[in-house]
Amino acid sequence: MKKSLLIALFSLAFLSAFATIWHVNNNAGVTSNFNSLDAAFSSSQVVNGDTLYVYGSGMSYGSPAALTKRLTLIGPGYFLNQNGGLQYNQMIAAIDYLSFQAGSEGSLASGLVISSASVSAANVVLQRNNLSVVTLSANNCMVLQNFFNNVPYYNYPLYVYSPSTVVVANNFIPYGIGNNWAYYMEDGCSSTFYNNTVRGGCRFVNTEVYNCVIGWHSYPWEFPFAVSGSTSIHHTVLGDFGFDWSSYTNDPTNLYNVADQIFMQTGSTDGYYQLCDGSPAIGAGVGGADCGMFGGATPYKLSGIPAIPTIYNFVAPATGFTIPIQIGARSNN
Repeated sequence: MKKSLLIALFSLAFLSAFATIWHVNNNAGVTSNFNSLDAAFSSSQVVNGDTLYVYGSGMSYGSPAALTKRLTLIGPGYFLNQNGGLQYNQMIAAIDYLSFQAGSEGSLASGLVISSASVSAANVVLQRNNLSVVTLSANNCMVLQNFFNNVPYYNYPLYVYSPSTVVVANNFIPYGIGNNWAYYMEDGCSSTFYNNTVRGGCRFVNTEVYNCVIGWHSYPWEFPFAVSGSTSIHHTVLGDFGFDWSSYTNDPTNLYNVADQIFMQTGSTDGYYQLCDGSPAIGAGVGGADCGMFGGATPYKLSGIPAIPTIYNFVAPATGFTIPIQIGARSNN
């Protein structure tokens, strides 16, 4: 599965190299190809395989019409004022609601702040975004390296329904206030779920779970959990509150009810979940990999910085006819 994941991501990058790049910017007074996602999505000039760079702004990009083309959407990231030196411009690109419908198969969204996303097209990738609620109802979709937060009351952060097969890896997923579920799957679905940091309950159906940290600092009567079908849970750190895991897994590679400190618990909102020195999650995964969102082959990236070069420093004098400009840039693979 890891090999297939890397091949899929490489294929997306290869196709994007030959696509047209369009710029979407809703800041007043700024000249751009489009000043809204609606305009970009509906334009006859924007075709399958193109890329939209969505610029940071003080205004949301709202709820555009459903995406029905195969596009790559790239924003600047999030928590940029907390993780210093990652982007020169620290404004986010926020979207209230983003819907992937028939025709958008193979699309990628990265570096965006999305309040709600609905995916009904196959092979869609949500990668390195700040998300609140995502519903998946299509095959072979991937949810990678995202940070879920600000979940509305009684919503499921990540919900898989209808017969769907998905990959969920290297995300932070909290519980939904009012129901305490973090990841919920309907019957008939299947997934591969690895290197996630999950603070909440899970309902796994036909899922292989490994290299995760699931359910810490909670109480047994507030922690929902369920498994169904051919689910296996191994090489995972499970809780620290005396929960009885024996009904769900007895795999000896798991660590049960760990009371030791797991995370750094300091710094930025996402940096808080880096493993601390001496964490029991260090090396507890398959082949000695670290458990949690920062471990494995596709580790979480602070602030969801997209996998493109970014400018993190810009210095230019205010006066003079000769202008020596200093620009600092980095790759973010």
